[in-house]
Amino acid sequence: MKRILFSIFASIIIITSGCTDNITTTIVTEPDGTLSISLNNLPLLSDSTHFAVWVFGKDSVKLDNFKVSNIGDSYSKTYDVKLGHIQGAKYLAVTIEHDTSSLNDSISKGRRFLAGIFSANKVNLSVKTDIAFNNDFSAAAGKYTLFTPTDTVNTVLKSGIWFVKNVDAPPILPALVLPSLPAGWEYNAWIYVDGVALKTGGFRSASIKDNDSTYCGPLSIPNYPGEDFLNNAPTGVTFPLDLSGKTVFITIQPTDWKLDRSFNLEILKANIPANATEFISYDFEKNLVLPSGSGVVIF
Repeated sequence: MKRILFSIFASIIIITSGCTDNITTTIVTEPDGTLSISLNNLPLLSDSTHFAVWVFGKDSVKLDNFKVSNIGDSYSKTYDVKLGHIQGAKYLAVTIEHDTSSLNDSISKGRRFLAGIFSANKVNLSVKTDIAFNNDFSAAAGKYTLFTPTDTVNTVLKSGIWFVKNVDAPPILPALVLPSLPAGWEYNAWIYVDGVALKTGGFRSASIKDNDSTYCGPLSIPNYPGEDFLNNAPTGVTFPLDLSGKTVFITIQPTDWKLDRSFNLEILKANIPANATEFISYDFEKNLVLPSGSGVVIF
């Protein structure tokens, strides 16, 4: 077998605004070849989902279903492919599918999070590709402030973290700069305390409240993401929680997953100072932990 550089010439239409690809499979009987892929830093999925590898073009071809066992695992495999499928392809993509889907599927009903565009016989996969997140998150930035706006007593002010600025000199303003996400995805923030993951709640905008206030106090929830760690402490953790010296991560995860851990698509990170002061805004640092991959075709 020899390596052939070929042109991807098909004119194709792929729906990029949602999570499914309305493209059907046709039978192509042309010479066989191989497509070898290598994927890195994959997230650990929920128990009811798996990864799928697809070639999207005039034919939608599902090559593989697989799972990984640990956060950040790698995966590599070589597939037999038809020349016609590859010549008619634009994208190689990795999606997250429900376990009810099978290898015989011709339509993806899952979430695309990693993809690449074929160039000759090679493809590099990233979250930046237009049918994935369409962004590399390099412009992400933000600040956080420690205070407890839902607390009636206000005795442990450093037990709350909110993603705002100007708390010491109102008006309070949102303080996260994060790109818009495709449907089916949201941001969340996580703090690990003695091995227990505490989340602040999912959100898609830095200008509205998040979707969870499990640990907050009795007062009204502010109209921006964050959490006071005052009530309903999980086993092994004591509230009120002094956040000084803790680490907080901003991550991306599927909107409908009730995870008790972060999803390993990490965007921002902050080490809260051991001598942190309430009402003062501190900076996040960029800490991109994202999957990547590559592929090569040989005929």
